[in-house]
Amino acid sequence: MSRENYLERMKKEYFAFLDGENIIDLRKIGHFVGVEFPTNKSKGNLIEAIINVELGLTPTAPKSNRGAPIKEKNLDLDENLLKRLEDLRLACCNFGIIVNPNKPKAPLVDDPYKITFNSPDFEDEGEYYQRRQEIGQLQIYNGAHFLFPLDGNRNVRLEDLVLVNLPLIEKSKAVCGDVLCCHVREKGNISYATEILSINGLVLPVNRFSFDEEPYTYPRKKISFCESGETHSLTEKFLDVVTPVGYGQRLLATAPSQMKRKEFLSSVVKSLYRKNSVKLFVFLCETSQERIDDYKKALSEDQLVATSYDATAEDTVFAADFILNRAKRAAESGQKVCLVVDSLDYLARAHNRTVEACKSKELSFGLSLATVQYIKNYFASARAFQQFGSLTIITATEEYSGDAFSDYLTKELLLVANSIVSLKKEGMDGLIFDFTKSGTEKGKMLLTEKELETYNRISDLISEGKEKDVQKALRTCATLDDFVLRIQNI
Repeated sequence: MSRENYLERMKKEYFAFLDGENIIDLRKIGHFVGVEFPTNKSKGNLIEAIINVELGLTPTAPKSNRGAPIKEKNLDLDENLLKRLEDLRLACCNFGIIVNPNKPKAPLVDDPYKITFNSPDFEDEGEYYQRRQEIGQLQIYNGAHFLFPLDGNRNVRLEDLVLVNLPLIEKSKAVCGDVLCCHVREKGNISYATEILSINGLVLPVNRFSFDEEPYTYPRKKISFCESGETHSLTEKFLDVVTPVGYGQRLLATAPSQMKRKEFLSSVVKSLYRKNSVKLFVFLCETSQERIDDYKKALSEDQLVATSYDATAEDTVFAADFILNRAKRAAESGQKVCLVVDSLDYLARAHNRTVEACKSKELSFGLSLATVQYIKNYFASARAFQQFGSLTIITATEEYSGDAFSDYLTKELLLVANSIVSLKKEGMDGLIFDFTKSGTEKGKMLLTEKELETYNRISDLISEGKEKDVQKALRTCATLDDFVLRIQNI
């Protein structure tokens, strides 16, 4: 879009917005933005003068010492009105037109896709290595692109965000969800990115494919939870042989209680945290602050996004999409990504309270169809690409809890999952896995010849009614090798 066409479009948007205000409020706006003699103009001429000042086509009127001083900074203007004006200014900034209220407007550049930062309003940058750097995730907010904090908190002031204009985004081919490292400068109360240094930790230019367009297939390589020479947890031994998990798997663990679900997912996170071959992300949904603090001590800032019990439904859904987009962008770059979500049933309850869900058709037990589709699409994002790169999602839900909401959601997610881990209710100490209900679709493709022998031996023992012996061996053996040897001798 050319500069002239864009300006005409913005003029129409401004005019349509301002035409709905009365002449008194328009005169207040005129005073506020710097229109000369706003009280002497008719409504149409006043609107045109405001638009020209806002878009930098007319300079602001010089301040006068005549008359009584203005008592109120914003002249009692409505907050929604000021917010809409700010949104229009941000849209101009995002296109490359620098607009600031109550300041002389910067001249329009010849090419709207090239912003020059040679204005005297900017401070001298100094040496290149001394420039201010900011790291954040690219996200659209009020029609403009900003760098958001990596923790997914959207309740931040606009002044604390970094604006990334369209020329930089188009040049670097960045998309929403990318973690950017940028050089930043300030003008007024807004920070602008002047240069993108890296995308998802990779130096430009970044070669990658489109997540939604790249063909994908069944997982072809197994995530090895058990390393030789180490003591292995109960979960690690079970996932390594009984229910193998491949890169790109959709693993759903069904648990009879919250405690068993949390214990299982915590064990998975501890195991994946030690593996350099997996890029780990964790999303904690509506959990306690104590648990969030425990995860923060172990994980880096870019690995964890969490919401507490006091978060709104919109904030929780935003955080869930925020971390999923980050995981997708990492997978596009060819990395093996694993996203652990605790848990999808809590996320479903949060989404069910949003405006979008309230407008959708509702089932008899309060679950909206929009929520069901959202959760299924979220879980179905996990995939293994044919060439390189994968996104694995590991999550858990409650089963047979007596709650129709959770039971229905679990049944729907079981249709999407291609790997299932079932936890039994009995047993207060530790986890007890249900061998008969657990398994991975085409899981034998992921096993080596030796692992396949162990897998078949376990299947034979289960069919012979010796599940208790297998459970005992799984709990008492310290390493995977000891467990395999015990299984062969049963």
